Amino acid sequence: MRCVLVAALVVFAGMATACGKNPVSSTGTSTSGGSSAGSPPPSLPTAQASDLAFCVSETNRYRAMKGRPALAQSTNVEQFAAAASKNDGLANVPHQYYQTHATGFSAENEVLRWPYNLQPTVQGIVAAAIQAFYSEGPGGGHYENIVGSYTQIGCGIYIDTNGITIVEDFR
Repeated sequence: MRCVLVAALVVFAGMATACGKNPVSSTGTSTSGGSSAGSPPPSLPTAQASDLAFCVSETNRYRAMKGRPALAQSTNVEQFAAAASKNDGLANVPHQYYQTHATGFSAENEVLRWPYNLQPTVQGIVAAAIQAFYSEGPGGGHYENIVGSYTQIGCGIYIDTNGITIVEDFR
């Protein structure tokens, strides 16, 4: 399987990165503003059901801009994406889980260990990641996944001291 580029758009610097690499340190400032640059947040944010729903709605917002029908949020696909985000975040290997377990799944977008200092909230990071995927434009793997002929989506978000790993799986 080909490794789809893991684009990490640094909103302020406008850079994209290659598979599995971040443009800056894998740790950053606290989402609560309490730590210095380069140190992890004192308490990690927790991904909520509302963050997963936001991931789906944000993806569907970009699909609508291209006249594509909305994807249904799937609990089964979401469970797979959750396992993928945790596996890949811990292993620091993009698409590792997908490549070995993806029976019945069609595509995956992922940002691996997104640094905390790029956005102040989980939903802010999700929005920036999906924007980066879409910004690849026609022919870009992440873009093609977003506008592809799928009917279901599931998002997984894994957060640890190394950063936030976000996975979108499509079926």
